[in-house]
Amino acid sequence: MARTPLLVASPPLALPTHMPAKGNPHMPTRVILAAGLAALLLGTTGCNSLRYASDEELWAQSDEHFDAGRHDDAIPYYDEIVRRDESEAKALLRRAISEEREGEIQAALRDYAKAGALGDSRAYLYRANLNIQTGALGEAEGDLGHLANTNLAGRDQVIQLTLVGTLRLSQGQHAMAAQSLSRAVELGGGYHDGDTRRHVANAHYNATEAYYQMGDFTRAYDNMIGYASKSGPSDTTEQGLLDSPATHLNGQDNYMLGLLAYLNHDFDAANIHFSRADAELVSKAREEFGDPTLGLITPGGVK
Repeated sequence: MARTPLLVASPPLALPTHMPAKGNPHMPTRVILAAGLAALLLGTTGCNSLRYASDEELWAQSDEHFDAGRHDDAIPYYDEIVRRDESEAKALLRRAISEEREGEIQAALRDYAKAGALGDSRAYLYRANLNIQTGALGEAEGDLGHLANTNLAGRDQVIQLTLVGTLRLSQGQHAMAAQSLSRAVELGGGYHDGDTRRHVANAHYNATEAYYQMGDFTRAYDNMIGYASKSGPSDTTEQGLLDSPATHLNGQDNYMLGLLAYLNHDFDAANIHFSRADAELVSKAREEFGDPTLGLITPGGVK
């Protein structure tokens, strides 16, 4: 039986916009600007006025904008911090993230490279992620190469392995992709924060594609169940998904679950997933497999 494509592309990694605090030698504590002259100086007189702001004021305002997702507003503050000190890696990294969110791709790539060269290894993770998203796989390979001997640990290692696996998947190296992505899932399982859950969900998703391309439909289905679990508000199981629809999954996700269950010959599970899937995708699969009953029969009878 010929395999049908999953008809989906691997999702971007979507690294978090909020970076874990690592400390700032110029600003030991967060400073909240007082009302009056300081607020007028920083808020209403334009970028030139930032030249007269203290380092503490610049960091307070830049981080406030950054943490609130106002990346366009944060950039001028990071510009001034970097103008004063070109070796300020944290400002370069946060400016790069802000530039990426604003669609300034080339500027972001340059700043990620500068921050990485100054010793912030996380910058190469972000740069590799952006290069993978834009299809610059050779550049992404170089970014990850910078991290080969850095001994990343914890959450950063989860991200690194997810990126390596995603890159190998994009290069068609499915076995190597599956190896790295499975390791990311294993290491990330012990973390319960939202950012790491998203990374683990992405690792599961891309591992689904890798194992599917290898013809290992059992592991592909298990990883799609893992994606459904980690991408939701709380962990779930295959039986939990079958018993109750997961509202965070879309019609394409449910189609993939149905397709993989079908390829594993679990037709009852497949039809439950297909009943929640995109009808057009299910219709195409019915034609591809030459099975007129695919997605039309549930444990309770014909739909």
